Amino acid sequence: MSLSEGGTHSVWNRLSVCSFVGIAAASFWSTAVVECAAVLAVTGSIFHWKRSRELARRFRVPLILWISYLIAVIVSVIASPYRAESLSSLSIHWHALLFPAFLLTQFTRRDMTFIATTMISSAALAAVVTILHRLVVNGHFIDPYFIGVTTFADLAVLTLLVDLGFLLLRETESPDAISNGRFIIVSLIPIAISVFWSTLKGPVIALVMGSFGLVSWLRPRALVWWAVGVVLLVALSPDVLLQKMEWFATGGNLDRYTLWDAGRSLLPGLPPFGYGPGSFHHILPAEASLAFTGKPPSTWHNDYLQTALESGWVVGVLYVAFVAVVGARLLVRPPEKKGLRIMLVVLLSCFVSFSTIGSVLTSSILSVVWWCTLGIIAQFCWKDFGHEFTQ
Repeated sequence: MSLSEGGTHSVWNRLSVCSFVGIAAASFWSTAVVECAAVLAVTGSIFHWKRSRELARRFRVPLILWISYLIAVIVSVIASPYRAESLSSLSIHWHALLFPAFLLTQFTRRDMTFIATTMISSAALAAVVTILHRLVVNGHFIDPYFIGVTTFADLAVLTLLVDLGFLLLRETESPDAISNGRFIIVSLIPIAISVFWSTLKGPVIALVMGSFGLVSWLRPRALVWWAVGVVLLVALSPDVLLQKMEWFATGGNLDRYTLWDAGRSLLPGLPPFGYGPGSFHHILPAEASLAFTGKPPSTWHNDYLQTALESGWVVGVLYVAFVAVVGARLLVRPPEKKGLRIMLVVLLSCFVSFSTIGSVLTSSILSVVWWCTLGIIAQFCWKDFGHEFTQ
């Protein structure tokens, strides 16, 4: 490679890295900015095409599954009887391109640390603003006006788990990662409060279970402090959260059960490539729509059910197989960097739970972060790929 070619490659690589930093910074604030940063990240990675052969050799199985999944989704769009809705859904499905874009980008440990620090800082600032807004308007729960409350809470959980992981791994496996204990603790507090004040059961349960897993595996002696923190957060939470938990614990009916049952009833007559992406409102049974106690949803609130109904069993199986292959490598990876592996397992588990009770693939910001997270996991698992941050 000539000097000029090397310089051009470096410029495009830095563009990709900076774009991923932009995604981390804007995730809690603006869908439009996240979309623009994602476009730049994919664009910058295109100019790394000379590394595609090495990429195909190292990541052969996950890439085959990813390509097959993407092709099958496109076929389901073409075969859809609801062409307009299916075509518009591509505005979300293209986020899958971020997976190979992340793999093609060469990151250093410093880059990864900066991305993590940026997202944690952004989350903490957004949490403070949201908490202050709730106190000013004297509301019963937080209501972020920059992004949806569910997206905000899910992202806050994921960010807090990364933050907590760095705190537990500080001065052990990641000496050049986020080592400022004060920064970590100060950022943890408002993010945790904002999750509980969202009064959303799923994110709160995911936060409690995920943080318990991290502390149990990485620093079991700190479980007492973890328990104290959870008790304080529950005590400071709005009454509506406790009421929701009580309703859930006593077997109260949930709208999503009705929704999932309606979707399940459509599976026996499923066309080969589903009913087409974006077909939810066309195929939702009328009796199910009338059964909701609140505003009718706009998705099936289960990515696996939705993928099968919209694109068919083949696409559903390919998607599950792709996630399983990428995630399974975390379990068979050699024991070095055990703490980072555990942190990624917890993050993956949270994403899977969010996909099971909500929508990640069809959520603008969450889907972007999801495909990037899969890229991080893949690079960490296939450690012989040669990226500095995995060494």
